[in-house]
Amino acid sequence: MELCKNGDLSNYISVQGALEESSSCRLFKQLCTALRYLHNMDVAHRDLKCENLLLDMHNNIKVCDFGSYVDGQMVLSETYCGTAAYAAPEILKRLPYNPKVSDVWSMGVVLYMMLYASLPFNDSNITRMVKEQMEHCINFPEIPPVSSEAKALIHRILHSVVENPLAESWLCAACSACVSAAASDVTDADEATATHNTSLKSDPFFEGLVHLRNQAIQLNKKSHSCQIMHSEQVRK
Repeated sequence: MELCKNGDLSNYISVQGALEESSSCRLFKQLCTALRYLHNMDVAHRDLKCENLLLDMHNNIKVCDFGSYVDGQMVLSETYCGTAAYAAPEILKRLPYNPKVSDVWSMGVVLYMMLYASLPFNDSNITRMVKEQMEHCINFPEIPPVSSEAKALIHRILHSVVENPLAESWLCAACSACVSAAASDVTDADEATATHNTSLKSDPFFEGLVHLRNQAIQLNKKSHSCQIMHSEQVRK
């Protein structure tokens, strides 16, 4: 078992504060790559959050705690699980949901946490939080300063349309700088991984996120139809 000397991302942010965009970019790309691998293996994590992202000695992300995972081939899940602050609105509304889609939403919350060291939605009142999510009430504080490109990426993930995260201008522009800055701290094996990550600007997996996230939005808009679908599945 690998030792992750730098603990989890949540504790790291608590100590370091909001991360610089270059660091957030590098970690988010690693999370995207990990999520792609899991989903390609038909594994949906369903509890992605900063506490479940460990950091090794080189501050590379390692996804952990698969206690809530489910077979990714499942079209709709009916189980409420995960952490409310990171959960997609369809889960909080107790609607049948695509487990892979819920991972995508959680990924957006993680990115916000890295950049602002706080959550995008106040989870002290779940009903109010769902309302904020559905109305796309995402607060972007002036401090720390975050680029408009990074904000746009968060807004797209926590909204109705998700385009290829690795093709977003913010990630592409920062990618070379991220790899260069880390070059002196990585091993040969890590360098090969970093080089691989720079080429992931377009991938069918991420292009498919557009369809997945829109599926979730349609489920929210047609909750009555979803409940009928849920009942039919139970009867079967």
